[in-house]
Amino acid sequence: MKNHDKSVCVMFYDINQINFYKYIPTLLDELGSDAKFNILLCYEEETSDENALKFLSQFTNLKVGLFHSIKSVFSNYQVDVAIVNAQRIPDSLCVSYANNLGIPTLMIQHGMYNGHLKRSNELYFKKLGKTLKYLWYSFQVGWGCKKNAFLTALNFIKAFSFRLPYGELFASYPQIYAKHVHVYGQYWVKYHKEFFGYSDSRTSFHVVGYPELRQELGRQEVSFCYIAQSLYEDGRATLSELAIPLTILQDLSRRYSVVVKRHPRSIDKIYKDYGLETVDTLPQAEVFIGHYSSLLALPMALGKKVALIPLDGHDIPDYFQISAYSVESASTLVSILLEPTPLHDIGAVFEFPIDPKDYKQLLLSIIGVE
Repeated sequence: MKNHDKSVCVMFYDINQINFYKYIPTLLDELGSDAKFNILLCYEEETSDENALKFLSQFTNLKVGLFHSIKSVFSNYQVDVAIVNAQRIPDSLCVSYANNLGIPTLMIQHGMYNGHLKRSNELYFKKLGKTLKYLWYSFQVGWGCKKNAFLTALNFIKAFSFRLPYGELFASYPQIYAKHVHVYGQYWVKYHKEFFGYSDSRTSFHVVGYPELRQELGRQEVSFCYIAQSLYEDGRATLSELAIPLTILQDLSRRYSVVVKRHPRSIDKIYKDYGLETVDTLPQAEVFIGHYSSLLALPMALGKKVALIPLDGHDIPDYFQISAYSVESASTLVSILLEPTPLHDIGAVFEFPIDPKDYKQLLLSIIGVE
């Protein structure tokens, strides 16, 4: 270990600025309260959420992209550790830059990975600029890994569009793998190895728990609460596909109190078109409804009833299926009000989060600072 007289520069990268506020506020609070830390929040898409902007304003916010590249951050700042929260193309680019510079890299799990997530074809045309930017990023990953840029881009297309094994496609790209990975539970250690191709020889894993389990339910009392995901916003479902669960909720709302716990990137109009109220805080609900959002783990941990509505082309993980009811109609949801709560066995998947102070020490050990 070594002493640092200068501040410790911690770089966080995410595509969406609001994710810093949604997923790691307690960690940022802890680091921000210590004068030794200089926090850089690098993102590509800004948020307009006033609460998020107020909280994030205490840190250095840097918008990156084609004209102010991720690479320039490493040139302009003495980064001590680079932190991402997924295995997307831009994350891989950030990690590859840092690994090539000998900077410690860390990936913090930020949600529930569901294998190869379905993407609607129209997404690539609706967001053509973003698609082209990611294509350019994939070229840069190839160059940074001393691989053919076009074959690298093709590998990403095979992995994310055609569901071919990610770990096999990128077995010879060690630079894109973070040296440290923090996960919600032991289950995800095995997942990262089997799905993404991580290995103990190049990555150390640490279970830090699921931060949402610190939440408490709000005071609002309702019969049903639907936990929204960014399925349409991220191109994983069309509006016609979402019409199935939303129609069920609409039918319920005619006789029972129903609210939608919005995702930070939710388009509220989608739900208002069905006469549904959106809220930012999980209420006291008799039944929580969803598909496969990681936030479903919170009501399960609190011993609440959870119901899952299947969507075509979307797999619901086994650990959720055995702990929840599966429903396809409003009448089935109503009947659940009288049913007992299933035994929720998700401890190995979503463990209680470690204390932020302990997390800070964990980061310092990664950087090699006393």
